[in-house]
Amino acid sequence: VVLIYPMIFLVMVAMSVFFLDIRSGERHSVALTLVLATMTVGFLTAERLPRSSDDMWFIRFQCGIYAFIVACVVESCVVDYIDVWYSKQSLAPYVVDVFFQITYPWAVLGFLVYMFRQVYWWSNQRSALAMVAVILVFFIIAVTLSLHSLFTFATSPHAKSHKIRKLDGAVGAIAAALQLKVDEDEREALERSADA
Repeated sequence: VVLIYPMIFLVMVAMSVFFLDIRSGERHSVALTLVLATMTVGFLTAERLPRSSDDMWFIRFQCGIYAFIVACVVESCVVDYIDVWYSKQSLAPYVVDVFFQITYPWAVLGFLVYMFRQVYWWSNQRSALAMVAVILVFFIIAVTLSLHSLFTFATSPHAKSHKIRKLDGAVGAIAAALQLKVDEDEREALERSADA
């Protein structure tokens, strides 16, 4: 358990990469720092592992965690490239981000369930309960992040402005006029509340 928890914690922190601003350098630095931290944890835990020529469960677990952390770096680079390629006018980087915000926690949860179901050698019941608690926490995180990402994307100004630009003809003009009317009403309401 002592060897597994640091890796799981790093994957939890890795989920935050998808929520950082696409155009900030912090996104890349956090992702690369997570790769380095994962490698450091791997080096520190390697000393505790018994020498064996067989494929150990923990080594497979560690490789899976590495893959998830590297996926954060690759996604950040791809999103940055798409953003630059489309001259910061496209909705594509945000769609890719929302896709990873939703699928990444579920993929990690699936990986953890797959890996922990193979373990029959728990030394005591407390270790088994701790792993069940970790899986339950990841399930709650996955549901929460999925709902948050869908709601945020559906109500984001990027999605709204992109939808209005894509509409053609009279429907587009009506939608733009309605959006302007809503913006004017909101501005007037703010002015009235500021005056009061």
